[in-house]
Order: sequence, then structure tokens, then C-alpha cells
Amino acid sequence: MTISYKVLVKAATLTGSAASVYAPAALTSATISAVSVNNPTGSPVMFNLYLGTSAGSSTKIVSKSIPAGKAVPVSEAIGHKIEAGMQLFADGNGMFLNISGSEYVES
Repeated sequence: MTISYKVLVKAATLTGSAASVYAPAALTSATISAVSVNNPTGSPVMFNLYLGTSAGSSTKIVSKSIPAGKAVPVSEAIGHKIEAGMQLFADGNGMFLNISGSEYVES
């Protein structure tokens, strides 16, 4: 097994609809170690993060209001595992998302 520490999502621009922001390659899994969201807008925005094969209420792992003009850590997501075949989905109209973690590749 090979372990790589890396940026999983770099400055992804989020919209008001959930979209895939990360999916591990075949034979690869990942663990989230840090998440931050930047809200450059003038109003609070709701941020949602989902883990699964689709985005929905049953796959939501974080739902949090991000204050206007702030970049904040999202510690609720730390430690979650993303297996091959799963994806991270996110929404948060006008915000930017960064996620760091580790990828594990089966040899």
C-alpha cells in the first residue's frame, strides 16, 4: 500500500447545488485531515458536505452556516473515510472549499 499526503480539493468554487468535488481513483481510498471554507460574499451562506454515491439528506456529514467574509475550518469532516466508488459532494453558493488528506493506493 502506498500512502500520499495531498490536497484532495483545492479552491473549488461552490454553487447552490451539490456537485462532486472529489472521487478517489480505482483501488484508492482517502481520509480527510483538514477542511476549510471561505465565504467572500456579504451574507452568511449555508455549507453542506456529503459523502456517498450521491448528495442527499442520508449522506450529509456537515451542514453549517459560514459567516460573511470569513474563512473557517470545518472540523466535523476530519477523519471521514472515502472509499473507492464513493465521492465527496458539496454546496455553498459563492464559497471556496479546500480539503487536505491522505490517499491510500492498493498495490
